[in-house]
Amino acid sequence: MQYAFVTGCSKPVSRVVLGTMIINRGERDKSYALLDAALAQGCTTLDTAHGYAGGDSERCIGDWIKDRNNRDQMVILTKGCHHNGDRQRVTPADIGSDLQDSLARLKADHVDIYLLHRDDTFHSVLRSIHRVARLVAAQITPRVAIEIEKIGSRCADARLLAIMTPILIAPLHSTPLR
Repeated sequence: MQYAFVTGCSKPVSRVVLGTMIINRGERDKSYALLDAALAQGCTTLDTAHGYAGGDSERCIGDWIKDRNNRDQMVILTKGCHHNGDRQRVTPADIGSDLQDSLARLKADHVDIYLLHRDDTFHSVLRSIHRVARLVAAQITPRVAIEIEKIGSRCADARLLAIMTPILIAPLHSTPLR
């Protein structure tokens, strides 16, 4: 396995990242077997999200990490602020709430990398970034990435970059641009 280093993340990030949308406690044995097999191959980075399996993916990962006592070995990348049918969920309150839910489900005091699952095209991205900057300052997450639907001047705003330089900006459901 090859590894890379992400500024702000103290652990090496495996170049192969296991997506965990299918991990759940209803299929605990299969989920654990998949996580064990990935780790045996050197995959130490798990990609999960607040909304995967209604939060059950994060719960199962938290159980597995606790049962295997391997939190120090694993890089947890989770995402929050996925829109729902009612509204775009990228407010400071949503960011904090989703991250706190994820931490409880993962049985963790921090995540290694946190992504905003969606952008809010109706409001300034600065509003969200100020909230995220406070989470970083509180050491709840050392690095934050922003996954957005449209790349443009919204993230190149000098005010945003003065607060925090994102490590990743990715268009919706496609290969990250670095």
